[in-house]
Amino acid sequence: MIALLFIILSLPLAWSQEFKFYRVGNLKIIIHQVDGMWVNKSCENKKCLAFVAGKKNLDKAMDSKLLLGGKNPRAVRCKTVLNGVVVIALDKNGNQQSLCQFTDDSYLK
Repeated sequence: MIALLFIILSLPLAWSQEFKFYRVGNLKIIIHQVDGMWVNKSCENKKCLAFVAGKKNLDKAMDSKLLLGGKNPRAVRCKTVLNGVVVIALDKNGNQQSLCQFTDDSYLK
């Protein structure tokens, strides 16, 4: 009985992964963590371009001159290092967030 109670109480922990919901135009995107990277739900297999580019270029340095003028470092990294396209997404409260979109329609936050 105690073991069953423990299992029942532990179930929410197994499903407690955090998801973030965004909208880009009419498209709804669900972002979650896979191996420490925030990618869209379709990247769970770790074969999407967002996951591959993010892992491969995780520590690649950017030229600091590219950040002059108060540019968003994540947006600059998306364009120059990851070869993605920056898109502006809205969260559930209407706040803007930049995401890096790849040609296979995968996203990296």
